[in-house]
Amino acid sequence: MAAARLLVVLSRIAVAVALSHAAWSADRSGWTYDEEFHLRWSQRLVLERNGDRSDQIRYDSKTPISVPNALALTTAERLDLSARARKLAARLPTVVLLGVLFWAVGPLGRRLGGEHAGHGARLLAALDPNLTAHGSLATVDVVYALTVVLFALAFLRACDTPGWRAMAGLGLALGLALVAKFSALLLLPVVVLLPGFARRPSASGSMWVLRLALVGAVVLLTLATAYLWLNVGEPLGDHRWRHPALSKAAAVAPGFRPPVPLPFLTGLDASLAGEGNPYVVLLLGYDWPGGVWFYFLVHALLKTPLALLIAILAGAWRLARGPLARSTAVRAVLLIFLVHAAYFSLVFRAQVGYRFVLACIPLLAALVAAGLARGLASRRAGLVLAGLVSLALLEQVPFAGNPLAFTNSVVMDKREAFRFVADSNLDWGQGREPLAGRLRQARVPHDVPVNPVHPLPGRNVVGVNELSGLFGAERFRLLREQAKPLRHFDHTALLFDLPEDVFARWLASARVVGPDTGDRCRDVTWRRTTRRDALRLTRDQQPAAGQAWLLCANSQRGHDLEVEAVQGRVVFGRLIEGRGCVGDLVGPGQRALWRVGPGTTALCLEELPNRRPHVPYSLELRIRSRTNPVTLALVSPDGGLGAEARP
Repeated sequence: MAAARLLVVLSRIAVAVALSHAAWSADRSGWTYDEEFHLRWSQRLVLERNGDRSDQIRYDSKTPISVPNALALTTAERLDLSARARKLAARLPTVVLLGVLFWAVGPLGRRLGGEHAGHGARLLAALDPNLTAHGSLATVDVVYALTVVLFALAFLRACDTPGWRAMAGLGLALGLALVAKFSALLLLPVVVLLPGFARRPSASGSMWVLRLALVGAVVLLTLATAYLWLNVGEPLGDHRWRHPALSKAAAVAPGFRPPVPLPFLTGLDASLAGEGNPYVVLLLGYDWPGGVWFYFLVHALLKTPLALLIAILAGAWRLARGPLARSTAVRAVLLIFLVHAAYFSLVFRAQVGYRFVLACIPLLAALVAAGLARGLASRRAGLVLAGLVSLALLEQVPFAGNPLAFTNSVVMDKREAFRFVADSNLDWGQGREPLAGRLRQARVPHDVPVNPVHPLPGRNVVGVNELSGLFGAERFRLLREQAKPLRHFDHTALLFDLPEDVFARWLASARVVGPDTGDRCRDVTWRRTTRRDALRLTRDQQPAAGQAWLLCANSQRGHDLEVEAVQGRVVFGRLIEGRGCVGDLVGPGQRALWRVGPGTTALCLEELPNRRPHVPYSLELRIRSRTNPVTLALVSPDGGLGAEARP
């Protein structure tokens, strides 16, 4: 059959393209926010036998599944390879496992719908840019998707022949999934339902208890081995737990010794506790506090190529109307899919990325491929197949080297993608390192501010997440509502040109202070400054936390007061009773402005100590008026005019 032969060829081409793209992206894109922590925690685990998670921010839920990546990075570091080569080395194990995922989804599709369904499942998975994107990173989402596919295969085998070997294989698959990600706890109820899916469920209840006990024993053995048998059987009462369930268990049975490694429990504890934190959930330009049930559904519709969506809908329709819908294998895989989709849509609240449901993609590919396989007998099947594959690949071309930022053609203007999706669905930090080179290629002047404290008149380059409001809704509201981006840089940063009059109106409405009617600026030494004649503040002593300089400004007509940080970091703003200095964090190369009314106004400059105390401290500020001349005075935290302040 011509269409069947074409399917085999296209599936191989799609897999080759996806793996090549993943490898190229691994080399081309910058580090994402999470990769370093996955790698360093696994390095500590395997090299130092240290599974500590006291750093809850960085090492909260990292797992040993990243050990291959960590060992590759360690080897590259010992060979003294370049930074770029180290990054590629750390990511290549994930690229390899992406290839294993493409291989594994084939047998799953074949198990559901025959030989053609196997090739179709592999083709559909390889055409999804989200698998390619996360297959290029040293993270765990693609690896977890692989372990879920392996679990599905092991589960179906156990359904057919629930012997001891099949049950041990199911335990190994479940254990590997738990080693990859704590989300694998969702698979536990599926295992419990195994007797209901078994082809020959005639065994006694006690026999099924023994079989499931074997599954549990292999899971525990797999976990202990993966965590290097660290602190297995530690009493619950010896540790402080963050999640209420574990805290209550420790209070009720402090002497209980769970037969699992302590780093697994502390990771689970941190993962569950962190899920309850407040998150900014952005979708379609709105913030949805606490998450929303259609978050992942909308992302599936926006981050899947349109041709692939058509194939998925057609396959799901044919599967639902055909005899395969009643098969035990289809119902079992559908259950695994629905358990993940339902939990993350209806219960999960840390909705900050489509990656959380990445494991659903290969499962869905296998299911719909089973439905589509029945249509290959049509004369036009080969033409339709070639057309859909070509369109799916063409839609990904603009995202070559950066598949993480993919959005389909529903988002016609890619400069406006931030209005639809945000967070790790668009920019997970992969564009930070390459941005300087992108700006040079576009001949953007070097003095154009990048992610300024607030919008500035003229040209601004702003990251899509900063612009979307992920890190503060008000910071770039002016650009979101009153400016149109001129162009994007690799889909992760945007160039704006803000007219002076628009900026002036915004400053007058949103950033006005003064005059100050108090006596904080009495008996100070005033110095007259102009736009060209700035007052400078330099310091080389590490400041005490919470101490602020008093900045007094006086003019007859009002002015726009600007603080520029050459070195160091300060908070520039207003003194508020009980809260101290509240305003903008101004870092090196950044500047912030306030419109100050006529008369005398007191503002503040709070120095921030170095994050690393051993690094020599240095602060240099330039304080000037952008408009009318103004007289300024600086009063140090101890009440005197600092000798470091000079015109």
